[in-house]
Amino acid sequence: MKTIGIRAALKKIGATDIEVRTGHLDKSGFFNLPGRGLMYFSFSRPMHCRGAVMVRTAQSRKDYRGGTNEWWFDEKLAELGYRVNLGELRSLNRG
Repeated sequence: MKTIGIRAALKKIGATDIEVRTGHLDKSGFFNLPGRGLMYFSFSRPMHCRGAVMVRTAQSRKDYRGGTNEWWFDEKLAELGYRVNLGELRSLNRG
């Protein structure tokens, strides 16, 4: 399985108009997904048995509450032969 960055991962699932924001311990942002519309994502360390990337629908690029949290992203990416590079997160909390 090939490891790729979050922006490349979003493109692999068909996302367009990608906006990535870097926080202290995570990356998040918005993208458009054909058939789903505007989506919000949050990329952080995997939680329990869930994946590293959570997605949900959004009404606008200021909608951080959006719809129900969905955890299909990592599985979909794996079906395509990829996984998200968790190393992107480790570098965020360094000095």
